[in-house]
Amino acid sequence: METLHDRTKKWTGSRAELGKLDIGNFATSQNAWKIRLSVLRSLSPWSSASVPAQLGAGSSLAVEDHARPFLVSPDATFSCGFLEAGENAFSFSVWYTNAADKTAVWTANPGAPVNGRGSRISFRGDGGLALADGNGTAVWESMTSGEGLAISLLDSGNLVISDPFTGGGRAVWQSFDWPTDTLVPSQPFTKETRLVAGYFNLHYDNDNVLRLLYDGPDTSSIYWPNPGYTVIGNGRTNNKSLGVAVLDDAGVFLSSDNLLAKSSDLGPGIKQWPTLDQDGNLRIYSLNESTGGWAVSWAAVQQPCSTQGLCGQNAICEYQPSLKCSCLPGYEMANPRDWRYGCKPMFSISSCIHAAPEQFKFVELQHTDFYGYDLGYNSSVSFEYCKKLCMEMCSCTAFSYRLTGTGVCYPKGSLFNGYTSPNFRGSIYIKVPYNFDTGQFRRFTCRELKAATGNFKEELGRGGSGVVYRGVVDQGKVVAVKRLANVEQGDGEFWAEMAVIGRINHINLVRTWGFCSEGKHKMLVYEYVENESLDRHLFGTDRRPLPWNERYRIAVGTARGLAYLHHECLEWVIHCDVKPENILLTREFEAKIADFGLAKLSKRDGSGVQFSHIRGTLGYMAPEWALNLPINAKADVFSYGIVLLEILTGRRISEQRTPEGELLEVGQLAQALRQVVASGDVVSLVDSRMQGQFNSRQALDMLRISSVCLEEKRNGPTMDEIAKALTEFDDEDEHLSTTRDCVADGN
Repeated sequence: METLHDRTKKWTGSRAELGKLDIGNFATSQNAWKIRLSVLRSLSPWSSASVPAQLGAGSSLAVEDHARPFLVSPDATFSCGFLEAGENAFSFSVWYTNAADKTAVWTANPGAPVNGRGSRISFRGDGGLALADGNGTAVWESMTSGEGLAISLLDSGNLVISDPFTGGGRAVWQSFDWPTDTLVPSQPFTKETRLVAGYFNLHYDNDNVLRLLYDGPDTSSIYWPNPGYTVIGNGRTNNKSLGVAVLDDAGVFLSSDNLLAKSSDLGPGIKQWPTLDQDGNLRIYSLNESTGGWAVSWAAVQQPCSTQGLCGQNAICEYQPSLKCSCLPGYEMANPRDWRYGCKPMFSISSCIHAAPEQFKFVELQHTDFYGYDLGYNSSVSFEYCKKLCMEMCSCTAFSYRLTGTGVCYPKGSLFNGYTSPNFRGSIYIKVPYNFDTGQFRRFTCRELKAATGNFKEELGRGGSGVVYRGVVDQGKVVAVKRLANVEQGDGEFWAEMAVIGRINHINLVRTWGFCSEGKHKMLVYEYVENESLDRHLFGTDRRPLPWNERYRIAVGTARGLAYLHHECLEWVIHCDVKPENILLTREFEAKIADFGLAKLSKRDGSGVQFSHIRGTLGYMAPEWALNLPINAKADVFSYGIVLLEILTGRRISEQRTPEGELLEVGQLAQALRQVVASGDVVSLVDSRMQGQFNSRQALDMLRISSVCLEEKRNGPTMDEIAKALTEFDDEDEHLSTTRDCVADGN
């Protein structure tokens, strides 16, 4: 399937001056957008024949020469050298030479990349292999020494330092003894080694059984093989004297504990490797020699949410059809950018020793359970007995209850490893303070909302869809109440639509708490987002200019919110009015999209949807509006492209004019952006109020995506593709470039 990057790498563009458009004059840069590795490889000036398989002492490779490998195995199956590990960051690694994407099978310095300038790998005169950062600091060393040592990359992928003067060339160090997250065929995996990926690791336990373990900051737990079964029940044996596994050349992964894993394309001659991925799953990948791509041919964990620790504490994992994390009712994300930190309560937690049971209540989550951390087990008990047991137990945070012929009750302590599955025939009941509003969607009366807003006293904002007021409900909870204008639906239809909207929940969407529908009076109750809307921070003269890291975070968050609406929520929602005014900002400058509930809901099997009247804002509306064509998700993609460009430039794109004083047309804008992308120079385009403090690679990526969003093609990129493309560079916020650096260095 062609990705967003695949599409955009096909662009061509002239480097002619853009003086005809009032969008800035852009100098030609020597560094255009970096085309994918597969294309670069075809243009590479070196061949495997020109790179040796063995080197003697005194050999080295500078990171600036990373296009050339340090070593290539005799049969050219493997290469080793510098691999990109982020912007201006590199690792010293071994990889399959013919893979389209140079995925490392071994890395000397995982998690500690070196600088893209001045770094060097050296096989020193004393026989030691050392990786030095740009400032000369040793990042990694083989800790070997001796006269006459040689370093070789074998056909097996094993990087070896050996003494050629001993019988058979005795190895004094080899990468096979220090695996990172991957194994290659014939590489033994033993009790002395382990594969590590983030908080996950594959290792032999004390009983010599091969297991997958989540080892996080707060807890650790084994999740494969199934911890609910015995060793024998999982088809394993606990051999007391042996712990070793190996993948053979045919694709069979065999372990001494009786594990036998076979790849789906079993047979000799296929290049394969097992790796522990960042999601905690152990997979075997197979290489397609014709395309250079990898495909999964076996996986240890069949249900992704069976992997523990993915969503953290007080969170639920769900697969529908992609993995999704969500917080329990009454909880919110502890770190808005990382689910591994789980969720924290939105209510005060204090000692419950002196708390009366009537101060608590339970919220049911059907088909949901949490694995482990049981405070007990009770069978053949009633639901009321189980509820009373947890209510009176201070340390009980929830209880699981299911009917399996008889009632089974599990009081829970900590809430880790939560999952939702239609196959689970039970419910979890979360304990919360009795007077706490758990955020469940509900219907308000007009009288309630009139009182909550002080007779609609404090106005927060207004637009074509209505006026928003500040309100307080449920004993102190601040909300935003919107009095809707021009709503045509009757009570029944409106209620049905709002029932769907009320189930939509994503960190980058403003949560809808409820609604009011009484005749012509239609109101929505939203979560209150304290930092106002994006337009006031981008275009307002009374605000500090948004720094780069906040701009990029807002761009990514908005893309993720729209991707959720288009691809993941229960109904396919088209927003139809994406603009800075509808992107609200939290205190931490996280983006939350508002007003998505005002768009009509489109059926998934439809090619588009006709609206009874035009929604949207001039300057952000897709060309489909003017042509009266059916609207699909591409309308939001177009609007997002405009917003993305405004985040980058700090200017209203709809107000840009040609030298003749005419408003800039979409076609002219798209052409101008293509030319800037081709030149690779974004310095003149980025908001000057940031004084050159921005990440040039992220800026070019944003510009590239904005350009393709504005293309008048019905098969343009999806918001899911856009969100994934932006996320590739989401961890580079701290790497800023000044205008002077960008011009001088060609970045």
